[in-house]
Amino acid sequence: HQVDYRLEGIEKARVAIRLGTILLLDKKARDAMKYLAIGRDIYAGLLTGAERDNKLKEIDLLRARGLSQLNRTEEAIEMLNGFDPDPVVNSLRADIAWQSGLWEDAAEALQDLILDEALDLNRPLTAVQADLLLNRAVALNLSGNRVALTNMRRRYEDAMKKTPRARLFDVVTRPRKTSILADRETIEA
Repeated sequence: HQVDYRLEGIEKARVAIRLGTILLLDKKARDAMKYLAIGRDIYAGLLTGAERDNKLKEIDLLRARGLSQLNRTEEAIEMLNGFDPDPVVNSLRADIAWQSGLWEDAAEALQDLILDEALDLNRPLTAVQADLLLNRAVALNLSGNRVALTNMRRRYEDAMKKTPRARLFDVVTRPRKTSILADRETIEA
């Protein structure tokens, strides 16, 4: 009611974006997209420069999430690919691709997140870093990219051996011929 009838200008845009965010959290993407569009249009018309760019990017990230909830995953990923890579964009891209089973896109986005972490393999991996490596290995396995999976195993095997995720990483990345456990059905399960 506030957005539709009472508020104007920047305050209307701010409330519309908050409402759109709440609707996304409630899995009501169609309604969320309506309010995100209202907020985006107002900000686009009233703001300038870096402030405008930052607000529009924030809204477009929410819109990408909405598109993914509407099963318009390809559009969401295409929208995210239009941004310069940064950890927030890469994380959202990985999450959307993962949820949709787009394993090649998920692996690529997870690789970008791994690069964002600037891993030093001479230091122990954090739990977050180990999870990123494991998730990328799973995505590569499910996409069928055995070459990248083998390269990943060679590069990160020693570092992963020192983490609680070592056994999982080994199962996911081991060559097919040595284990029946690394087949696609097992990984999906």
